[in-house]
Amino acid sequence: MPIKKWNEIKKRAVFKQTINEFNPDFIICHTHFDTSLTKIFKKCKIKLFKVIHNSFDAYEKWQINLNIYKNIVLLSNHDIDKFKTKYPNANFYIIPNFLPNISNLNTNYSQKVVVSVGRLSKEKGFLRLIDIWKLIQDSSEFKDWKLHIVGDGELKEKIENKIKDLNLTNSIILKPFTKDVESEYLSASIYAMTSHFEGLPMVLIEAQSYALPTISFDIATGPRDIIEDEKSGYLIKDNDLNEYATKLKTLMQDESLRAKMGAKSKEIVKSKFSKEVVMKQWMELFERLKNAK
Repeated sequence: MPIKKWNEIKKRAVFKQTINEFNPDFIICHTHFDTSLTKIFKKCKIKLFKVIHNSFDAYEKWQINLNIYKNIVLLSNHDIDKFKTKYPNANFYIIPNFLPNISNLNTNYSQKVVVSVGRLSKEKGFLRLIDIWKLIQDSSEFKDWKLHIVGDGELKEKIENKIKDLNLTNSIILKPFTKDVESEYLSASIYAMTSHFEGLPMVLIEAQSYALPTISFDIATGPRDIIEDEKSGYLIKDNDLNEYATKLKTLMQDESLRAKMGAKSKEIVKSKFSKEVVMKQWMELFERLKNAK
């Protein structure tokens, strides 16, 4: 028997044993691909929850069939109509991810640093962030500002070469992935995200937890649920690099605006993405479904 097939059989056996041992009321599934467990899920009488971590288009691209799930939890309400149309027999709920801990620390807005954190891969859009930074650096007003890009990934060499080609080596600092990401947030006074797509970008929530004003393209899912446009930061029409640069300049020019938007950022995280707030939503949902049996 092929090793892969044998591993799938073992996985199903362990999963069935776990279900029998604990006899849970609910099972929450976070994985993208459930092929080895699909047969068990189809026969399972326990209520299943599928948590969707990406956009509807991403699931369509990956050809993932969600028909076995009667309860689907979305992190954002952006794609809910598409999911409902595709899966009319499922129940849908909106519950975001949470931050396990919200720091008491806030950043210092006098720092002339913009930071962006993430894997150096195509979907994170760092190449267009460099183009935006070039537009900003063409003005002598911002020569004393730095852009910190924190992360590792397959595009590192391409990113390094683009920084050199655009003569931005003095103003863009590439930093490797670090477990001490808190220090990176606290070293800046603005957070910039230029992803092409996201699920619910935790990096924005993390940045806002340190009271950083944030700016992002208004992509399909995620940023609109976190950033309140003109209040905690800016949402920019996707791929409008000139407008992104303009709004980023607005923040860079005004320390008091950074402080005002940063305070709103922290408020949003506490009210929407704290562990206490999100777990309460889950517990209320569990209770409601148990009582509906």
